[in-house]
Amino acid sequence: MIYLICGLGALAAIGAIAGCFRRYSRISVWGLSVVLTLVALYVTSTLVESGNEYYFYIVAGVCVGAFLIATAIFSLIGKVLSSARNAKREYNLVHARDDIEEAEAEMQSAIDGNDRREYRRNLKRKKKLLKVRTGAGGVVDVVLGGVSGAVNAAVAAFALISFFLMVSQMLTGVLDKSAFTDFIDEAVSSDFWVSFGKKIALDTLLVCLLCASFRVGFRSGISSFLCIVVVLGLIGGAGYSSYVIASGDVCSGLVTSISDGLLASLPEALSEFKPTIAIGIITAVLFVIMLVVIIIIGIFLPKLVDRLRDNKVFMGVDGIIGALVLLGVVFGLLMAVGGITYALDGTVEFDKLTSYTDASVFGNSLYKFNPLQNVFDAIVEFLKTGKFAL
Repeated sequence: MIYLICGLGALAAIGAIAGCFRRYSRISVWGLSVVLTLVALYVTSTLVESGNEYYFYIVAGVCVGAFLIATAIFSLIGKVLSSARNAKREYNLVHARDDIEEAEAEMQSAIDGNDRREYRRNLKRKKKLLKVRTGAGGVVDVVLGGVSGAVNAAVAAFALISFFLMVSQMLTGVLDKSAFTDFIDEAVSSDFWVSFGKKIALDTLLVCLLCASFRVGFRSGISSFLCIVVVLGLIGGAGYSSYVIASGDVCSGLVTSISDGLLASLPEALSEFKPTIAIGIITAVLFVIMLVVIIIIGIFLPKLVDRLRDNKVFMGVDGIIGALVLLGVVFGLLMAVGGITYALDGTVEFDKLTSYTDASVFGNSLYKFNPLQNVFDAIVEFLKTGKFAL
């Protein structure tokens, strides 16, 4: 386990260096949000007993609420630093405008006189004038960037390590004993993993998953999802409408014509199916015609949405709604996975999983304290016996 700790430290150091160069105002704050959410969860676990009838709702509310609040606060800090940096840059440019124009004039004169040395000297002077001096705000931006970069790298690495160790521990009972299984047994038995890593492993993975869903939902927005829904709805509606029109009175004459004309050569055994086949042909033709219109709509609708997303207000509202919707969907799926897993018969592998859920806070609320457990128990029972009863 000492190698894993050293690896985490090395990755955090690399992330810190990258964050310092990139600065806090231009780096993602997801790692900080995950860490603050984990801290809020474990503070909650010390204040609320797991036997409380509202345990799930309290833990779930703290988890989602802490993540959203942390993301908003850390993002706002980045916006403030970025605005301050841009304002300082504009001030520097206005303050040094005369000197910059003088340097550019000297550069042009050097070009006209083919004086490369004078050109390079004035170019260096111009670059120095254009350099942004952000003062104390710039130092804060760099320092916070290093912290955020280190936390991002450490959280990502710990999440991957946790996933690897959890899955590997599940497989150690299936795989033959080898150097790999010995390594896993030693790693999961180490003091660091037992006293610290195991307690936050599952929660780290779950909160990272919620974070990823929020980020994806915010970037894509609800409008992109609605475009897909609209196009799919139009396709389904076109298919149904085509069948209704083809089988209605308006096309009855056409059905008879196709049956007596195009389908006249069919064998006598299929004569009773001629109207059905004719309706199918008309349905296919109408559907293809409607599909051409739907394809045109499918091409221009996303472009219209992209134009709307150029508006910052629309993009913000669209992104927030999309993020909350996808976050809710993923949260619901996690509840379903936790409830169904808990409803399954226990095995050695499930006992290993239970050891992680027992050590976690958010994971245990989805597993043992799921408010919809009766529904998931009924689903599993139906799959086993074919009888469904709540």
